[in-house]
Amino acid sequence: MSHTSRIELPGLAPLLSPTIIMLLAIPAIWLGLDGATGGLGVRPWKQAVHDSGWWAIWMLLAALSITPIRRLTGWSALARIRREVGVASFCYAALHLVLHAAEQNWRIASIAVEIVARPYLTLGALAWVILAALAVTSTDGWVKRLGRHWRRLHRLVWIAVAAGLAHYLLQVRFDPSLPMAAIALAVWLWAVRRLGAGAWRAALGVGCAIAFAAAVGEAAWYAASRAVPVPAMLAANLDPTLGLRPAHWVMAITGSIAITAAVVARMRPPRRNP
Repeated sequence: MSHTSRIELPGLAPLLSPTIIMLLAIPAIWLGLDGATGGLGVRPWKQAVHDSGWWAIWMLLAALSITPIRRLTGWSALARIRREVGVASFCYAALHLVLHAAEQNWRIASIAVEIVARPYLTLGALAWVILAALAVTSTDGWVKRLGRHWRRLHRLVWIAVAAGLAHYLLQVRFDPSLPMAAIALAVWLWAVRRLGAGAWRAALGVGCAIAFAAAVGEAAWYAASRAVPVPAMLAANLDPTLGLRPAHWVMAITGSIAITAAVVARMRPPRRNP
């Protein structure tokens, strides 16, 4: 009987959670300092709403990246920080909502009407409700209470991701690069979860395909909104000398993860057959 070796770093594992919590608090501290020092520009409330939502999306993607990275590298200790990162994503989403309410002078009835009337706000509210439910039920007590239903409930995170990214993209007026990159990374994370330990070559290949799809998606967005010819925009999106676009960022991130997994695979002890 064979088994796949897992990488355990017992000396570092106890330090992961407190270190991650401190790192997760940095954007909130930074946002507060910017607000206090005038670093949020001429429309500080709107910029704060935007920044908090941005961090909520990217922390949610970071939480979703933990399982595929753990599977690819075999570093099981990463599972210890998944809860903290996921809850942090909800906290930033909650801050996003509170700041939006403050920007609207706490006109709750008006905000509720807008959420129903505007599709991008409806999608954002849906994502927020799901993240709230997942954050509340993330404790060990709820895991025990829900039993096998806990995993089913937490699979709703992918609906939250889709709704949150659509909310993000639909607000874009000029440059869709960040939401396009986020959408491509979410698709890659979903696909890589299906791969086994050490499947870094497949992860790299999927990353290349999705990076190209991100370039096509951005070209299609510009064609629809700015009447820019798709071939010209696609060529620009793939040319790094013209500036880094979503395809380049996606390739850099997915490639870095895949290469790290390849290096870790070489360091992993060989399988034993007792």
